[in-house]
Amino acid sequence: LDVSFFTAVAQNDQIQVTLTDYLMGATIELFAMDGKLINAMQANATHHMFNTSDLAAGIYTITLRKGSETYSQQLSIQR
Repeated sequence: LDVSFFTAVAQNDQIQVTLTDYLMGATIELFAMDGKLINAMQANATHHMFNTSDLAAGIYTITLRKGSETYSQQLSIQR
């Protein structure tokens, strides 16, 4: 697992995901700790934002999938 391909930061009711060019075209998914898919989008740029204003405080997982490769990072949303 090499998370240097992307970073995800939660602050100010948003999660900002920054990707390397290598992950362009990947699917970006946001999961709650119970495994529920909250949101998903296609990576068509190097910067993406998820609105978290309606999410409860807690630990979430950002997962990027490209072909057979999967990269994940956990992050905390605090209220």
